[in-house]
Amino acid sequence: MDKEVQNLIDRVCLSEQIKENNNTIRILTGEYKKIEPDCREGVQAQLERMKELCKERNDLYEKQNDLKGQKQKIEKSLERKKCGAWRLLCPNFLVVNEERI
Repeated sequence: MDKEVQNLIDRVCLSEQIKENNNTIRILTGEYKKIEPDCREGVQAQLERMKELCKERNDLYEKQNDLKGQKQKIEKSLERKKCGAWRLLCPNFLVVNEERI
């Protein structure tokens, strides 16, 4: 077979393969475009829930810090007064210089 004829046959075969690949690419792209909006909505919903959870957690952290601050004020007040009832009720919470009172 002549080299030129072989090149023409190869060209036609390659052109057909390119057409098949392009068709497959179009089909895959179409399927992707059909699925993508649902996926984005699902991801968006998950992100919103994550934001809600983070806000709830941060709010609780703030409340915890406030409560700890109030507790420390009460403990300091009781320390200064050397409150005997406090020591009897909560001996593990009243610490001065890393020693129990």
